[in-house]
Amino acid sequence: MRLIIFLLFFSYCFSMKAQKKKDIRKLKIKSVNVETHADFLVKPDSKQLFNKQGLLIEEINYNEKGVFVFHKKYTYNYLNELIVEQKLDEKQKLIEFKTTKFNLKGQKIEDLVFNGAYKLLHKIVYVYDAKGLRLEKRIFDSRNKLISAKKYKYTFY
Repeated sequence: MRLIIFLLFFSYCFSMKAQKKKDIRKLKIKSVNVETHADFLVKPDSKQLFNKQGLLIEEINYNEKGVFVFHKKYTYNYLNELIVEQKLDEKQKLIEFKTTKFNLKGQKIEDLVFNGAYKLLHKIVYVYDAKGLRLEKRIFDSRNKLISAKKYKYTFY
């Protein structure tokens, strides 16, 4: 009987999923702290902070030993589209900075990635067709030289 209860509990734990934005907003969740419990030790795994709309605004991650890895901050526009992502070190010093532009249809058209000194590292450009399907993703270096391009091809019924 104990074995059955244990197996039911164990399968339930693995069937649980992270909260959706709608649930976070509905339940008024402000933050989620995740810890790893192993070998009689409790280690931090991650921490997430949300705004009142249920959007992720901060994220702190730790490695498997519980040591700080990075801290990210997110900024959204009035349409709740992610427009700025900042990656910080343990002392809150900027490591990387990414801005995103959208077209009037709400499609991502450009990402600019900078280092902590605001020097452009690379640019990503997204190209769409008239139906709104992504056709291409182009990555350029800091000198605007094409590094790679990913082309999307669709088949229809």
